[in-house]
Amino acid sequence: MKQKGFNPQSETYKEIEKLKKKRRKIEHKKHQHIYDQITYIEQMWGYTKEQEKTIEKFIEERAYSEMYNRLTASLLPQMITLIDYCNERNKKGCKREVSKRLRELTTLMKEELKKKKVQKSESYETTLEVYDHILKEML
Repeated sequence: MKQKGFNPQSETYKEIEKLKKKRRKIEHKKHQHIYDQITYIEQMWGYTKEQEKTIEKFIEERAYSEMYNRLTASLLPQMITLIDYCNERNKKGCKREVSKRLRELTTLMKEELKKKKVQKSESYETTLEVYDHILKEML
C-alpha cells in the first residue's frame, strides 16, 4: 500500500483544509480583479517605463492588501472612467489630468511597497528575536 504523504481523516483537519482552499480562491479573485483593471488601463492608455515597473512590482508582491477596497472600488474605476472619457474625446484637453492621476496612483503604490518592505523586515527581526530567546531558554 503506497502512501502519498500525510493524509489525516479527522473532521477538524478537513474543515481547516476547506477554509484554506476558500481563502486561496478569494485571494486569487482579488488578485485577478485588480490585475484586470490595471491591464485595462495599460491597454487603453499606457504607462511610462517607471510606472510599469512600479505597478508590476506592486502586483507581483501583492502589496495592495491594505488598500484593496480603495483601489478596486474607487481609484482604478475612476481612472478607467477618465481614460474612457478622454479616449472618446481623442485625448483633447484631458491628457494632462490622466497623466497626473497615474503619477499619483504609482506614487501611492510605491508607498505601499515601502510599507510592505518595512513590515517584512520587522517581521523577520521579530522572528529572529523569538528564535534567539528560545535558544537561550534551551541552553
